Amino acid sequence: MDAKDGDGSNALVQLLSELGRVETGSSEYLRLREKLRIHLEGTSSIDLDLGRAGSRGGYPVIPNSALLALLEEVKEAEESRIQKLYFDLSGNAVRTGRVSKLQHLDVMGFFPEQEDAKDSEGRRSFFGSGMLSQVVHLSISRLYVNGGDIKALVEAIESNGACKLKHLALPGKWWGYESDGIARLFKLGYLSCLEHLDLSYCDISQQGMVAITEAIMEGPTTGLRLEHLDLSGNDLGDCRGLATLFRAGYLSNLKYFSISRCAIRNQGAKAIFKAIMEGSACPIQYMDISTNGIDSERLLEFLGVLKSGHLPELQHLVCEWDWEARAVHAALSGAKYTHEERLLALLAFAKFLEDGLDVGGLKSVGLYDVEAVSFEVAGAFVSAYANNEALTLQLGLHWPYYDRSYKDNVEKYRKRNIALTSARSNLRDEEQIPATTGKVFLCGFPMVGKTTLRRSLQKTGISRWFFRSTKTEPRTRGIEVSKIVQKGRGEQAQIVLSVWDLAGQQEYRVLQSAFCLAESKATMFVIVCNAVYSEPQSRKELLFWFKFIACSCERGVQRHVVVTLNCFKKGDSSMKPSWSTVIEEERNRFADLLNIHPEPFVLNARNPSSTIELKHHLLNLSDTLLQGQTIPRICKLIPNYFSWMRGNLDCPVLPLEDCLVQIHKMQRGKDRKSIMAALSFLHERGDIVFFREDLLRRVASESESDASISGLVVVDPNWFCRRVIGDLLLPASVLQPGQSSVQTLAAADGSFSLTTLHQYFKVLLRNHPQQLAGIITMLMSLGLCYQSGHDKVFIPALIPKEDMRMWEHYGVKDGSAGYWVMGRSTSLLEKETMVMPAALFHRLQVNLAHDPEFGVVSSSGMNASSYTVSKSSSSFKFRGMVVLIQYDVNEDDPEDDRIDILVKSLGQINEDPTNIRKQQLDLVEDIMSRVEPISAYCCPGVQFQRNVIIPWNACEPTLSMRQRVLIPVEVVKDQVQKSGLRQRSNWTIDDRVVAFDDLLSGADLEGVERIVRERYSRIEDGARFMEIELDDMDTQVQTEDPPPGLLDAQNSYMLCAVRSEGQMTRQEVRSLRNHMDKRFAELQHNINYIFDKQQQI
Repeated sequence: MDAKDGDGSNALVQLLSELGRVETGSSEYLRLREKLRIHLEGTSSIDLDLGRAGSRGGYPVIPNSALLALLEEVKEAEESRIQKLYFDLSGNAVRTGRVSKLQHLDVMGFFPEQEDAKDSEGRRSFFGSGMLSQVVHLSISRLYVNGGDIKALVEAIESNGACKLKHLALPGKWWGYESDGIARLFKLGYLSCLEHLDLSYCDISQQGMVAITEAIMEGPTTGLRLEHLDLSGNDLGDCRGLATLFRAGYLSNLKYFSISRCAIRNQGAKAIFKAIMEGSACPIQYMDISTNGIDSERLLEFLGVLKSGHLPELQHLVCEWDWEARAVHAALSGAKYTHEERLLALLAFAKFLEDGLDVGGLKSVGLYDVEAVSFEVAGAFVSAYANNEALTLQLGLHWPYYDRSYKDNVEKYRKRNIALTSARSNLRDEEQIPATTGKVFLCGFPMVGKTTLRRSLQKTGISRWFFRSTKTEPRTRGIEVSKIVQKGRGEQAQIVLSVWDLAGQQEYRVLQSAFCLAESKATMFVIVCNAVYSEPQSRKELLFWFKFIACSCERGVQRHVVVTLNCFKKGDSSMKPSWSTVIEEERNRFADLLNIHPEPFVLNARNPSSTIELKHHLLNLSDTLLQGQTIPRICKLIPNYFSWMRGNLDCPVLPLEDCLVQIHKMQRGKDRKSIMAALSFLHERGDIVFFREDLLRRVASESESDASISGLVVVDPNWFCRRVIGDLLLPASVLQPGQSSVQTLAAADGSFSLTTLHQYFKVLLRNHPQQLAGIITMLMSLGLCYQSGHDKVFIPALIPKEDMRMWEHYGVKDGSAGYWVMGRSTSLLEKETMVMPAALFHRLQVNLAHDPEFGVVSSSGMNASSYTVSKSSSSFKFRGMVVLIQYDVNEDDPEDDRIDILVKSLGQINEDPTNIRKQQLDLVEDIMSRVEPISAYCCPGVQFQRNVIIPWNACEPTLSMRQRVLIPVEVVKDQVQKSGLRQRSNWTIDDRVVAFDDLLSGADLEGVERIVRERYSRIEDGARFMEIELDDMDTQVQTEDPPPGLLDAQNSYMLCAVRSEGQMTRQEVRSLRNHMDKRFAELQHNINYIFDKQQQI
């Protein structure tokens, strides 16, 4: 209904309300009747859905006399224009009559299950009134009916002869009373035109469905035109009827199909899947088979249906598996059930998504479960999205509660796949050729020979036998890129390895993470080490780089890692056995994360001939990983053209429009859309760096010209990494003769003048003003810096000093005020296999600086002077509070890496300190929620653990990060969940005992409330399932504790346990329920109080 119709409906409801309040026959009554008649003459649709009307403000009350008057006016009009009638059937208001043009009828009501005979009589009179003669759309919902009502409806449809019904929706408890009624309608052909049938939750039994099926098959031979069939919530059992309809082709037009919650077991599922396979291709677009007792074997059969192509138009699939219900069924039937069955089913689905080059038109799959999936299952789905570039569907899954990295990585890969799929779609007319380019990243600490090894790998043919380098190569600045080319023989394709040499200095880790290293499928890592290191030193070095690579790679994608020992002398391999032992031990530790080659390669990086074995290994491995991968031909030709351009450009950064013109000259006949698609494709592969206009505009200052932010293309990533970012981040402490560092230009506060930076890059880029304007904006879009004011730029990675003066200066000084320092800490969940890169913290600093609420670009301007950054901290003021964000990183002890977020009150709000503490924690949670999305791009493999920082009095000195006491948030939530609110902890602040719920935010308490409510509901459902009476009217307060074990957190299948033990007494149920009720009320009261105060503030 459009807005105009909605206004008319409101006016009609108001008019009928007034009509019902005046005396029948009075002058006012006659005046309103005349007004009603005029209103009806100008409309073809009447909407009296009181539920919708009530939602627009107040529940309207329309007396029966007014409804009778309305229908009388409709019936008495000789040329009624009413074609649509949305009617809230109430009492005996509707009797008899006919509306000749009525085509759309929605009847609904809100009746109790006990009603008087007049109500039922009125409805039967309405069904038999002849109003259905021209009806095409009939929907009856929210209405309690009985067998007599059903008979009246069936007779009304039969009395019309050739029925014109196309849409019949009768959800609710209708046909369980008399299934033969609708069966007779099908058999006599009265529903032969039906396209939409909704019989959800109608208590139709297996026998009733069989009867309906037989009636359909015995009816007219024209067959069904059904496009929408919803049978949810009925007991379909073995599904014989449905299977017969599919097999016979009666559902060949079906587009929407739902059989959720139909108590379908293995036999029924097998029958349906087999029938779909045996019939012709079915055009179903939406399919819901969720919450049935189907095991993993049947799920595999369903995957076979998808693979067979019998559902070619399927777009939305919902197959939520109620594994707890499955466990209950197994327990009651004596069958065996294990969690391995659930695991195998989900792994099989992930494998199906990964293996399929194309999953058809699927846009969404819902695999929601009653429990979060395991890390193994989550990793399998990440791998599926990473390895299948055609996989773009939206995945609904209960991801691991304590780790969002899996969900974030799936979403990141999904967006990448959407970009690649869109590019491929725009390039679908292009010839597809084999992909031939792999990536190799050289990692290692400074001065181990990475650059020398890269140049030796480049040497080809006879030159490598005569080339002997005796000098030390210049130190790498940032990232340097070169290529190894192996020409193909015969029909073999040429293999190209893009070798990325990563600088070893810690400052460059920000750059390396910014480029999201492990994007390509054929991505390999080579760790270069000094062969003469001792066993403890070699273990420490290897462990760090294994962790760094693991955190840089997405969960579920095992990257190949090779260890290279640079012995600096020919044939010196005496240390190889000890290194091999270390590598083998670390392989076991990282078995689920990395594919580590078991033996190290011993070589002399200065001698190209000693690198042959390593080079062949990398080329062969890349060839294997690229099998079956294809790219459009234009995406190979454009990089070749860019290679030519690099030799003719001092600054290979082109404005997007210039780049498009250049490519169009080279590739005549290609339109702009195809070229843009090719650029996007090459960007995803890492061949170019494409800065889109929307990304640049998001961070650009007002002083930037439109030309500099309309889109930029870096045609030479090597040049950009080395000459721009490498020079920008090069520390002054490692300068060599003839080199310069921007760090020497920093002001006392660590900032850089924008004018000074422009002058620096002007010299660096040899006076190329057209590229100069966008350089700073590009660096901002990479998260490397931010602008404050008109002439200040901060580069967090280059700030050398700590500065916590603002945090120490502001805040409450009165110790008796009761204000606390509240906080959270984000640490590594898997400390043995991960590190927390500095890039994560520095990008968080930049992200907050750009935030419109917290940062220097705040729309209100309030934070412009308060936001400060230093080497490992940031602080700012926000709504009467001051925030401190600290980073602790030590490469010698990476297991302690973490980010702490602290908040204290400024004392400006006259409010209860307890209430303010919740506001502090809510602010902390808001800031912490920004960490994981950033990690998806700079350290996607990291899993985080949220920890509570035990508070202290705000007037006391700030505790160092080593002094702070940390407790996992989930441990605190479990304490509140088990023991209720105000449970005392072991900590005190100024003689006040800290309660566990003092340490939780409003969102945390909301989560606890949800868990308690779900557990309570599950216990109640279980008791009813076992036919244990629950007395809702029993208000007796039970003070004793519930029976031992009933609230055990690990007893997730309580129903099965109780069933196997025999029974649950009524006293136990009552005690348990009252206990849960009391806890739920406490939580609800606390949460409501918090939210009310927040709204007041």
